[in-house]
Amino acid sequence: MSRSRFVPVVPFSVAVICCGSDPPAAPAPEPTPHQEGAYVFTVMCANCPGLTNVDIDRSVVPHRARLSVGRFTSLRAAPITGCRDFQTTLDIVRWTVSDPSVLSVEPTSSESATVMALTPGVVSVIADRRLPDGTLSRLPLRDGFAPLPPTVCSSLPALLFEVVP
Repeated sequence: MSRSRFVPVVPFSVAVICCGSDPPAAPAPEPTPHQEGAYVFTVMCANCPGLTNVDIDRSVVPHRARLSVGRFTSLRAAPITGCRDFQTTLDIVRWTVSDPSVLSVEPTSSESATVMALTPGVVSVIADRRLPDGTLSRLPLRDGFAPLPPTVCSSLPALLFEVVP
């Protein structure tokens, strides 16, 4: 008679326990101000489903891009030919609104974003772009449809968003 032996099998698991914690993440570096080779503007288009063209008021300084509560529009960053740090493709890494309760910004690509008007108010929008050397540069919203085209870096008038009821 052959005898079988029963060998218990116990599942083996390994737990890795780490002590301490990772060092806190450093805050994002602040962009260095210098002459710009690009600008951010509101997109005007026909037949863009779900987007509204803003009404630009040029009678005030800075100019105002008016958008009604609940409406969406689009922003785009574009290079200015012949300026410092000219890049054909821009790398926007962060969009900032001075008051996020008035306007929300959602990136849609490395050069564009969609904004939604939330509550009445006036806000600024800034895009931080990564330059080829890895530093950041700040691009304010500009009136890209001002009567004179940009011929000198940063020559376009400043533009704020005004959300209206």
